Order: sequence, then C-alpha cells, then structure tokens
Amino acid sequence: MDLLKFAFSGDTRPPQCNDTANYPQAIINDIATAEKAAGAQFALDLGDHMFVCNNNQATATAQMNKFMTGVTHFGGTWFMTEGNHECMGAGSGHCPLGSTNVNYNAFLNALAPIASKPYYKRNVHTRLGLATFVFIADNSWDSAQETWLENTLATADGNAKYTIICKHHPEGDTSVAANTDIMKVIRRHKFALLLTGHAHQYTHQNADNGRDLIMGLGGAPFSGGANYHGYGIVDQRSGGKLRVSIYDVHTGTMTDQWTVDPN
Repeated sequence: MDLLKFAFSGDTRPPQCNDTANYPQAIINDIATAEKAAGAQFALDLGDHMFVCNNNQATATAQMNKFMTGVTHFGGTWFMTEGNHECMGAGSGHCPLGSTNVNYNAFLNALAPIASKPYYKRNVHTRLGLATFVFIADNSWDSAQETWLENTLATADGNAKYTIICKHHPEGDTSVAANTDIMKVIRRHKFALLLTGHAHQYTHQNADNGRDLIMGLGGAPFSGGANYHGYGIVDQRSGGKLRVSIYDVHTGTMTDQWTVDPN
C-alpha cells in the first residue's frame, strides 16, 4: 500500500461471567463501523473478546461469534490478539499450543482465517518502508514463542522501518506470570509502537519516548476513570512519522492525538 492507515481497539466483553445476553454488541458494531468510515485499510484488537467462566464450549463460541458479528461491520481484514479471557478457567491461566481450554479454542477457531497459532506476524509494505506487525500471546507464552519473538523482532530490527507490537497486558501488569519476561524481550529490540489493552481505559505511556499505549475501551466495564468507549487510528505521514488519533465512538470526538518516529 502507499501510506499505512489502520484502526485498533481492545477489550470487548460483557460485564459478568457467562452474561452473553449483555454482550456489548452495539459498541463493537459502532467501533467497527467508525473504523471503516475513517478509511482504515485493516483493523486489529488487543484481546479479550469474551467473559466465560463455566468451561462451556457453546457459551464461549456464542460470545466469540458476537464479536465476529461486530467485525463484519468493518468489512475488511481484522487481526486479533489473545487476551487473558481467551484462557480463562485454565487453572494457571496458561494455554499452551494444543490446550483444550474452551475459551482458547473458540478464539483460535475465529482466528483461523488469519493464523493457526495465537502468536503471529504480518508484514505490510508501504511507500516509505516495511511495517512489521507482531501479535504476542501472553497467556500462551513458552520457550517456543520466546524463540519466535526474539527471531521475529531481530529480523524486524534489520528490515522494518516500523515494528508495531500488539499484546494484551501492558508493562507492569502482574496478572500473567510471563509478562515481565515478555517485556524484557520487547525492550531489547526496536519498535515504533507497543499497543496493549487489559486495563479498560486509554493511557498514552511515557516508556520508550512515548511509544506505548493502553486501549481497553472496546465495551468492557470502565476502569481508571474512563467514561467513553473508543478506538484509535494510526496513519503514516508522508514525512515518515506515525500519527495516533484516539476517538470517542459515541460522539466522534477526538480525545487525543500524538506522533512517533519510525523504529
């Protein structure tokens, strides 16, 4: 493509366990519709598509299907990230490849047209250089994924002008044991943006010269003083910077905007 323009959101789930009837369908529909109207070439999310605690495959599939119904309002390619709710009920909160966890498998079934594993990368060629998108599965972390991530980021260091890293848990979150180790790998490498969710708020963080953000306003109950649902748009400027714009989906109001340099 000529210049990159993509959308992102995160954390779309009902407020209570197994509460499929109150899935935030209208919110994810509106987010996907707004992202399409903004002219995004593709969209991605930062995890948590369900809230299922009863280990029931039908319930997990029903909630994942509700999210995918929202995706149809975008009408284009949508890349998903594994969240902790895609591994809920697994005891240790760890879902390795081959796990029989019902939430994990409902997520993988939905992800199947994009990737066969919960972690993957995609390259996008732009007029100004290569953009590598890296999707990390925090709750499926193991030595194989660690090797993959090291190799993927090392390759991007040498070849990509922009590395955009997507994972569910922000730095400092201790709810998943692997998060500290994952962040150590990330901080050893170059990147343009680190997009995370988990906290149901929007925060532009200061780490790595302001390249980190949290976006968890996709329909889950608010935390951290948030009071709107929303999404972000990243567009590549002709001078090479990436511009990040955050929107309230209910009003269409821009709530924040900033830029970062390439890797």
